[in-house]
Amino acid sequence: MRYAFVLWDFDGTLADTFAFMVSAYNVLAARRGFRRIDDPEAVRNLSPLAFVRTLGIPLMRGPSLLTGVLAAIRRDMPNVRLFAGLPEALDAFGQAGCRMSILSSNSRDNILTCLHANGVASCFESVVGYRRIFGKGEGIRRFLKGRLAPGERAVYVGDEVRDIVAARKAGVDAAVVTWGYNTRQLLAKHAPDYLIERPEQLRILLG
Repeated sequence: MRYAFVLWDFDGTLADTFAFMVSAYNVLAARRGFRRIDDPEAVRNLSPLAFVRTLGIPLMRGPSLLTGVLAAIRRDMPNVRLFAGLPEALDAFGQAGCRMSILSSNSRDNILTCLHANGVASCFESVVGYRRIFGKGEGIRRFLKGRLAPGERAVYVGDEVRDIVAARKAGVDAAVVTWGYNTRQLLAKHAPDYLIERPEQLRILLG
């Protein structure tokens, strides 16, 4: 088996939350004086820094804005679906004996609600809500410390440029999917270890 541990992002990687996030953001943006997202597809081609600059969000306001968005979508989480083919992929990883957890900027409660609604909560050893938007690399490193035996390898599976950067900072391989928050074109520019275009291609991580 190529990887003993697969650590997953949640939003845009496993779960189709993009429309819910955009809707919640636009409501908060109107209240707080930020620019609305009028063209959701256009923002998918923006790097994290370009995203906040385009919408006029001061970096110091980012964490409180994220907290507000996550609170707003809490009621929607039972209705959020996993992307087609993901339950089958998760089952394949489990059958192969691969250990899996989730580390995401979303809240642990939101994620668990969605996982239980989709019947896949038992696939994961643990779920971590890590709110530092640009600090995921440290979160991944800390999470994996002590969880890998000598010679074992881990991979982080995400859907954004910041997931690639985080994986590299943590010293693990990066696999990114093209059906999430960033476009294939943007992701490819950052040369991830794996660029996954269909859920069935995730099985390449099993070796």
